[in-house]
Amino acid sequence: MQSTVLITGTNRGLGLSLVKQFLDQGFMVYSLSRSLSEPLQELEQANPDQLKCYLADVTEESQLAKIAAEFSAQGISLEILINNAAIHLDHQRGWILKNWIAKVS
Repeated sequence: MQSTVLITGTNRGLGLSLVKQFLDQGFMVYSLSRSLSEPLQELEQANPDQLKCYLADVTEESQLAKIAAEFSAQGISLEILINNAAIHLDHQRGWILKNWIAKVS
């Protein structure tokens, strides 16, 4: 069985590097970012059976709920979650990350 990881903030920098490292290790990688950079698109095209990119803003609960529902419907079970997305959690939105983790666990 292929190990799975979901990484947020994968459009560039550390997140993109993490995607590459996990692909090299044979993981099924789920990428979550607000936009798709050219390097990320190229990785997805080169690794269609190993990388699935999702567009979403981690501060928007409805977007995360939709992805979590898709994971559930497809029986996707995550082994690793790396929250690399740069977000500002204020007192009104602080619960979003906790709910996301609960939904994909």
